[in-house]
Amino acid sequence: MQTTVKTFKTQSSFAKAIRQEKAFKSTLSRPEALEQYRRMVFHVAEEAITSAYPLTENLLSQTEWSGLVKDFYRSGAMQSPQIWRMPEVLIAFVEKDYLHLQRKYPFLLDLMRFEWAEVAVYMMPDVAVNVKLDGQAEKENVVFNPEMELLHFQFPVHLKPAGTISVNDRSNFFVSLHRHPESGKVLFTNLSPLTAQMIAILKQGVQMDLTALVKLSCESLHITYKPDYLPQATGFVNQCIQSQLILGFTNP
Repeated sequence: MQTTVKTFKTQSSFAKAIRQEKAFKSTLSRPEALEQYRRMVFHVAEEAITSAYPLTENLLSQTEWSGLVKDFYRSGAMQSPQIWRMPEVLIAFVEKDYLHLQRKYPFLLDLMRFEWAEVAVYMMPDVAVNVKLDGQAEKENVVFNPEMELLHFQFPVHLKPAGTISVNDRSNFFVSLHRHPESGKVLFTNLSPLTAQMIAILKQGVQMDLTALVKLSCESLHITYKPDYLPQATGFVNQCIQSQLILGFTNP
């Protein structure tokens, strides 16, 4: 059954009244229930936000966190029908409207992106991949776990407790997050610019053996390829096989 324009407007007005704690003019059978709705809906939203950003909550003062959550909730930015996705737009909200927190915590947006990436990777749909578990990386195509995310940060939010990070830590940091296919746990891998570029190339759907991949990555980064890069890359591949960031190999 289609929602009428009048019903839609009434629902929208009711939702706005719930968020912004305003009076709602309607013939509610139990007007006193409005306050209960407000508390219930806010509790659900607050729980979703806090679950997605526990490190951010721990970093901010209680006043800062409480104010942020309430302002975000009242803004109506959480439009997704999926509760777990509602906190995603908090990052854009902070980036646009909370400049004072960004000045106080220059790494705040990096931290929030790292936390949200963990949620997003955990919730990624399963993707079936046919690979060989045994192979030679130098001669066969390397297959990365498709349930992963590659991120670039200015601060080491994946390496240091947030409370110990300062502006002196500003640099270039690369990290991948992937979901282990057996345990379901989200793991992160600290990356060098070269290994990050290797993953970025393969994420585009390109298939190639490790030797060609390292050479192309060097070319993309405008650095000269050196023969000792290959054994280093081989060691990285072996590490990734253990963590299941790399699932296996396919024939060239």
